[in-house]
Amino acid sequence: MDGQLEADRMATKAPPVQIETETGIDTVPGQAIPSVVAEKFISVERRDVIKRALDKLFDTGQRVLAGDVFQHICALRQVESARSLDTLVELYDPFNPDDETVNTSEPSPEAIRQQLDKLRKKIVETATAANYIQIDQDELEAILGKEYHQGFAAEVDLKEFDFHLLFYRGDVRVKVKATSWKTAWLVEREVEVEAYRRLFIGLKLKPEETRIAEIMRVDKVSRRKAEKRVRKIRNQKMLQGVSDKTLHLKVFRLIPKSDIEILFPNAKIKFNLLDKLWLWVGSGGSTLFAITMAVLKFLAAVAISVFFVIFTIAGAVGAIIRSFTSFLNTRTRYMAKLAQSLYFHNIASNQSVLAALNDDAEEEDIKEAVLTYALLLRYGQLGLEATKAEAERFLKTEFSLNCDFDIEDGCRHLRKLGLLVADDSGAPRIRDLEDAREHLETLWRAVPTSA
Repeated sequence: MDGQLEADRMATKAPPVQIETETGIDTVPGQAIPSVVAEKFISVERRDVIKRALDKLFDTGQRVLAGDVFQHICALRQVESARSLDTLVELYDPFNPDDETVNTSEPSPEAIRQQLDKLRKKIVETATAANYIQIDQDELEAILGKEYHQGFAAEVDLKEFDFHLLFYRGDVRVKVKATSWKTAWLVEREVEVEAYRRLFIGLKLKPEETRIAEIMRVDKVSRRKAEKRVRKIRNQKMLQGVSDKTLHLKVFRLIPKSDIEILFPNAKIKFNLLDKLWLWVGSGGSTLFAITMAVLKFLAAVAISVFFVIFTIAGAVGAIIRSFTSFLNTRTRYMAKLAQSLYFHNIASNQSVLAALNDDAEEEDIKEAVLTYALLLRYGQLGLEATKAEAERFLKTEFSLNCDFDIEDGCRHLRKLGLLVADDSGAPRIRDLEDAREHLETLWRAVPTSA
């Protein structure tokens, strides 16, 4: 038996297996690329955490009772999760770009604004519960402003958005193939880049009238010029289908930080140095040379024959067409890279994002509640910090996880369930197994059958 447990433990500790793909590094299903820093996310399945907690943190005679407590914790959190998803979907309905249903009532602009604020707050709460970390405005601007030597070159105007939500989980490093000036951009080599294991983005454009008024005020231009600028921006190909009345949600996997710009629908792709040189030398330079020679030939040919005049003009036009075609081909190649990146890395969109975040929040809450309860029973007398250290040691020993365990969040779950209470003196007290099971059974019986 001990030998089998040791074998299971060694199997769990096996390092992530990485495989080459066209888009960089992928992982074998069930294996996660570890974060370079300790994160709150517990990258182990709920059932594995519960099984290992029962085996390692409870005596043989306690395991059945503890299993009942954990089962009730899971069931009650699932009820809460179902209610939470219903709330998210209801709040999101007016802003869902994929909605197929007809809205029978038209709420006022003020009601829409209030509902949007509630939705944004609820999304932030859910993403935080799922142990995502928010990327604030300063951090985002620093990432967008950083010069990278691989990936896509693009620029994004954040002023176009009413608001944007960005959260990540897992600050990782992955290997991608890139070219460099050191090899004259001719040879691809593997480089290690900073990336996010998961990246959640929520974007909503500013209302058109709001953006026009803002440009008029800030840039001191006429309304006509402001309207023209807004129309030009919002007629971009990537912004087609994106409305200022909808909230667009996306979750991506393994996104290099250098590629964050291209995930914004108003991203303007810029050519890299190699493409600029190629366009100039191969197209622009040759076109200029062809036009110059055409002018000289034209002057010389006027006195000779009309045929030479026509031939010379046709040559110049051909050079211009070749230059324009080369530009279009280079732009198409960039767009193909963009499409490939989005296709292979996109996990969920819009309402399905809410379901995924809600499921993740449920998983993380249950894992935190189970471990916090089990460890407070064993080490609670040592204090909260000591219990947190024991939780991190447990995850390191059993699963080789470098985790920043969120003991405060675990305690919050237990207080909500009534498992962490105050004693007669006001000090926190954790219910023992018998008391906890009885209390949770009472809560479960009180759950409406329609919940």
